[in-house]
Amino acid sequence: MKKIVLLFFIIMCSSCSVKYGLLLGGQKEEYTETLEARTFSFGSPQTINYPQYQNSTNGYHVGISEESEYLLTKITYFSNSYGDKKYEVAGKSYDTSLKESGVNATIAWKVWWFQPFIGVKKFSSNYVVNGETTKDSYNTLDLGVDFEVPLKEDLFIYAGYATSKRTNFGFIGGASVTQSIKHDALKFGLRWNFVSLK
Repeated sequence: MKKIVLLFFIIMCSSCSVKYGLLLGGQKEEYTETLEARTFSFGSPQTINYPQYQNSTNGYHVGISEESEYLLTKITYFSNSYGDKKYEVAGKSYDTSLKESGVNATIAWKVWWFQPFIGVKKFSSNYVVNGETTKDSYNTLDLGVDFEVPLKEDLFIYAGYATSKRTNFGFIGGASVTQSIKHDALKFGLRWNFVSLK
């Protein structure tokens, strides 16, 4: 992940005729986790689908940008803190909460006011289940589109949608397990170009 962010930073610093900016905004984040277990008993596979876990929160992001004639590159820090939620499975109830933060690096193609983008997103997460904390760190591919409108020459307001998904495969006992973690975000904010190099 550090190499990818460094690559984005090199791209930002090596371009010509560009504007550098600051951005600040918020996001409505939806977190969805699914778990499926497949067991093999006497040659007959059985699939167990656990109840889907969903949570949502309002978070924030802050970062820097580089704008050229056709491209817009952003590197941002983000933070999400989800509220407490009960999760029920097999007749048992669990108290859960989740906090996550990380770095998001994207590059967008400017099409009028639309900016379809691709990037990478690094999550550092703290899960709490019945008072016990588990830490996790992972990277995902980030896809989406922003809609950005100029308020004046170097000040913009933007809104957009982004999605990312992580899928894990493993084994617990004699069962194969597939876990999927999906993030969907509606984001908004302001971007200000503070310097121009030509």
